[in-house]
Amino acid sequence: MWKIKFSEEKLKEAAEQYGLIEVYVFGSKITEYEREGSDLDIAVRFKNGLPAVEIRGKIYGDIFSDLTSVFKGEKVDLTFIEEAPLHLQFKIVACGKMIYSKEKIQSLNFLENVVNRYRDYKFFIDEYFQGVLARKV
Repeated sequence: MWKIKFSEEKLKEAAEQYGLIEVYVFGSKITEYEREGSDLDIAVRFKNGLPAVEIRGKIYGDIFSDLTSVFKGEKVDLTFIEEAPLHLQFKIVACGKMIYSKEKIQSLNFLENVVNRYRDYKFFIDEYFQGVLARKV
């Protein structure tokens, strides 16, 4: 359960360098389901939207490298929230922990938007996953 140590100052520097408006941690590492070897799931959101496709891979690598140094000793798994499917965005904002926010009002607006969209599409998301599971059985 949430015992991860990190430098808030280094996190803030990295967030400002890459134009991040929010950083979340989510997944098993912050729950009672953490196992030995669990990675630290981190999601970031950009203030001005995703970087251009041509440079996105490089930006991903740079952010990944910086976050690995912010969370020393942790195996980091990085997600760009804007690229994640809606059900994962919902999991990030509903079950994760926001550890950095540049602008609280924008962060709350984003959270509200994700929750509302998820609520609108939850029936279809559930139907999709039930269909996928039914085919695997």
